[in-house]
Amino acid sequence: MNLDAFDYKEPACPLCSGKEFYDYDPAAQQGSIPVAQIIAKIDGALNREDYGEAKRILYYWLAEAKQLRDLRGQLAVYSELMGLHRKNGEEDEALAAAQNGLQIIEALGVGHLVSTATVFINAATVYKTFDRAQQALPLYEKAEKIYKENLNETDALFGALYNNMGLALADLDRREDALASFEKALKVMTVSPERAPEAAITCLNIADLFFGDDEKADELIQRAYALLSEPAVKHDSYYAFVCKKCAPAFGAHGYFLMAKELETKAEKIYAGA
Repeated sequence: MNLDAFDYKEPACPLCSGKEFYDYDPAAQQGSIPVAQIIAKIDGALNREDYGEAKRILYYWLAEAKQLRDLRGQLAVYSELMGLHRKNGEEDEALAAAQNGLQIIEALGVGHLVSTATVFINAATVYKTFDRAQQALPLYEKAEKIYKENLNETDALFGALYNNMGLALADLDRREDALASFEKALKVMTVSPERAPEAAITCLNIADLFFGDDEKADELIQRAYALLSEPAVKHDSYYAFVCKKCAPAFGAHGYFLMAKELETKAEKIYAGA
């Protein structure tokens, strides 16, 4: 008589079934962290500019994901940490998050997914921010390839990608390539009035390329301000973030009243006015 393992082995895990019931693999994933709920909490903390709370939440769930051997959960957390540490100017932590995220992508074999392209962009932006633009470009190019294979050419994700890619190219003094990338971003971001804040950011990026050419730069600054004043734009926390981000650029070009106005708009939105 042939015996099956089910006939003589003690169950290793009463909550499992099939092979795992009798042959427990200590290296296997033991569960998943609630990524969607975590991101929602992080967004709430960031909207309040409570970066300490956002960091606490992310590192708590990173530890949970590691304990559960949840690589996808770890990847999601590392992607958020890339952005958080980058915004805080925490170079070592941001670079570590980027490196860990990229290693997990390779381990999972998910380098072809649209969601993974976002991680590539986040990691690339970390490298760009901390003077490693040359390392950033291949990651932006990977994201572009994924987007082209999966998305419509007018998808807003292309606009964000080309904006970031343009900044990296500008850092490398590849001015013509940077301008071409920004123009592709602007083409995507002017598809609908709702994308006006992103289009304004692009105009300001192009204006920076034209420092010294007052006429061209002024034209772009005026266009950016008009886009931020577009009636169709919702004045929410994201709009406040964009206003705050853009205000220094207006000031750098000598438009101090516009810069002050944008700062005031952001402060009122954050205050709930």
